[in-house]
Amino acid sequence: MRQYLFIFVLLLYGGTCMAQKVTVSGRVMDENGKPLPFGSIAIHNTTKGTAANDEGFYQYTLDKGTYELAFRFIGYKTQLIRVELQHDTELNVNMVQEFFKLDTIVLGSAQDPAVGIMRRAINLRKTRLNEVKSYSTDVYIKGVQKLVHAPKKFLGEDVAAVLNLDSSRRGLLYLSESESKLYYKHPDRFREVMTASKISGKNESLSFNKATDLYVNFYQNLVQMDELAIRGFVSPLADFAFSYYKYKLLGTSVEDGETIYKIQVIPRRAHDPVFQGTLYIANGTWRLQSVDLRLTRTANINFVDTLTLNQQFIPVTGDVWMPSSLQLSFKGKVLGFSFEGYFLGIYSNYLINANLSDKLFNGEILKIVTDVRQKDEGYWADKRPVPLTREETLDYVVKDSVEKIMSSRRYKDSVDAESNKLTFLKLAAFGYTKTSTVHHTEYNFSPVLPGIFYNTVEGFGYYYQASFKKEYNLKNSLNVTTRLRYGLSNRHFNPSVEARYYYDPVNLGFLSMKLGAEVLDISNLRSSVSVTNSINTLIYETNFRKFYEKRMVTFNGSYEAAPGLFGTSTLEYSQRFPMLNTSTYRIIDRKNKHFSSNNPFTPDENTELFPRHDAVTFMAELDYAPAARYVTRPEGKFYEPFKYPRFVVTYRKGFNNILGSDVDFDFASFEIYQNELKLGLLGKSSYTVKVGRFLNNRQLYYPDLHHFRGNNSLIFESSLRNFHFLDLYQFSASRQFFEAHYEHNLGGFIVNKIPLIRKLRLDEIIGGGYLDQPANQTYSELFFGLQRLIFRIDYSLAFNHDRKVYNGFKLSYRLRRK
Repeated sequence: MRQYLFIFVLLLYGGTCMAQKVTVSGRVMDENGKPLPFGSIAIHNTTKGTAANDEGFYQYTLDKGTYELAFRFIGYKTQLIRVELQHDTELNVNMVQEFFKLDTIVLGSAQDPAVGIMRRAINLRKTRLNEVKSYSTDVYIKGVQKLVHAPKKFLGEDVAAVLNLDSSRRGLLYLSESESKLYYKHPDRFREVMTASKISGKNESLSFNKATDLYVNFYQNLVQMDELAIRGFVSPLADFAFSYYKYKLLGTSVEDGETIYKIQVIPRRAHDPVFQGTLYIANGTWRLQSVDLRLTRTANINFVDTLTLNQQFIPVTGDVWMPSSLQLSFKGKVLGFSFEGYFLGIYSNYLINANLSDKLFNGEILKIVTDVRQKDEGYWADKRPVPLTREETLDYVVKDSVEKIMSSRRYKDSVDAESNKLTFLKLAAFGYTKTSTVHHTEYNFSPVLPGIFYNTVEGFGYYYQASFKKEYNLKNSLNVTTRLRYGLSNRHFNPSVEARYYYDPVNLGFLSMKLGAEVLDISNLRSSVSVTNSINTLIYETNFRKFYEKRMVTFNGSYEAAPGLFGTSTLEYSQRFPMLNTSTYRIIDRKNKHFSSNNPFTPDENTELFPRHDAVTFMAELDYAPAARYVTRPEGKFYEPFKYPRFVVTYRKGFNNILGSDVDFDFASFEIYQNELKLGLLGKSSYTVKVGRFLNNRQLYYPDLHHFRGNNSLIFESSLRNFHFLDLYQFSASRQFFEAHYEHNLGGFIVNKIPLIRKLRLDEIIGGGYLDQPANQTYSELFFGLQRLIFRIDYSLAFNHDRKVYNGFKLSYRLRRK
């Protein structure tokens, strides 16, 4: 009997608690009844609140009681409304536009009063930047991207059907929501824990909207938005802001007894990396009350045409104000597609200057919890601070329904059957993939045509690759790759198979084994199957590339011992064979030209570069990135761009008289490198400095030397460590060396000032390379060029021991950062 009484009381108490919750909802509108999108609603004198959606509708769930609600919208008077909530209540609010008066301002001097106001605000910039030593806050982020116009056809496809657009070719492309707890410690340490995430129709996906992605602080000299520009944008409150901006006082108003100045921000020059719009600054404290700024294409932004930034601040404690909301709205057009959207961040429940342990900030800037995708619609309906619009609600319903169908085994099998159909185009040009979604397996077959190649040691040849992948769970997978290669002229067949098992992706842990035979570039730096090399050989009668053959058994492993400390090792037994030219075929016979031998040191004699030999070698490498920052997702660890230089120590050893090994050497190197060091308005730099030495070189063969990334082609894949003109093989080091590279991207600093050319949105690149090794003295390069996205053209000068040896243009593309 007691247990039934206890259950009855518990249910009664629980029901009573639930009954205490009531909802106040309505619309935020202007004086004419037009909705005001994203207006903020907060409990007065607290950091608890919500926001309206883009139709002006809001919904706020509270305990029963009496509240004073503050309704805010930039450019409108704050409305304080006292409301007693005993049941669900509808409360519509018509905001009154703020009238900013100038008649209370003394206008006696020629200088606009805004100048004095801004000087005071700028003088207090560092104070505002440093006054908060730590804080925690709850963050809700919503992202929406819409297509507002599209062509009827694109690449022969019906755009409306493919993208699920309406009859006017409009529709939602992307809708996401996330909830996080954000921690901050001065000066720039962040930690975020994402507890809930939802994407329209894709419950296996994540919303990668980090709270730090929406971090904008105008008290910093530069506002950095890496996706939009390399150089960043000058804050209107920067120490040097008067060199970039003019200011005009538009008037004053009074809010909560405090005078607010409305100041227009005007760029001094049209094409500087600057904002334009309006600041609202409080008298006396000279701090930001709200911000309404925008960036346009004149500021040399990428990917979008216009970005509008609205930020509102609320008093948190004492004289400290913190952002309550931040909205980034964008518009753009590309290839006939017009799009728009926004990302909205709502901040609440601030705890200022909390005692946050240093252990909390361990390099993990974002942790996404395992069940982040498991929150149902009931959870979101209760927790979501910004109500969904009708369009968004329908989009969730439709795409979630489709996703449930797509998650069924029957549907997956039918989709696999359709996508697994073999066509001639797949087989010949794009490759063929056979997938079993249910069993988490995938077979990949490379395309037939790109496997055809030509070089002078194998003649016409064929290279083919097939692989198998099996995923066991989010943390374990197996990859098996088979490679086949045959040369028609030398009649050599070289097969190999490699198996790689990922046992701990969170710590980048894998083990692999490779067995078989292969043909390699003698420097071991370049692919041995190259379309560029085939064209150069057949058309231009220049066989730059040299090759050797290897039969091997290789064991390889990788593991992250600590955050930012990466270790890899390789143990190999191999039999190495020199190769000689066996073919002289070319499509065009160039006058006064002939093929060189496969030995770069005896180009006119078909001699072997080295004798056939056996080698047992070992390599170990430690790569350390101080203060590495990373995101932990359920399926692994993913690093952010590294802020500080990285240090790499490499050791290689050749074992003598083990399994008949003929090599005997010890090699060590040390490298410091950094990609994309930000230098503010001057752009960003990348550099590397490397030294190395053979501690023992008693028995070396050419593949064991230390090789450098030379280049003989007009078009090449560039990287920080690439030389433009360095001979591919002549400079390889057998003793010691010193190598350095530097590259700086000015991000349009110069070309953005040139009419017409600035419309191309180009980046200027300057840099150089230096190599010193005893056998060839010194080699150096200087270059400058223009880049658009991944494509670049450079003019380069090369010097060998202070004597110019090459100059000319080079075309390059960059797919990798390193």
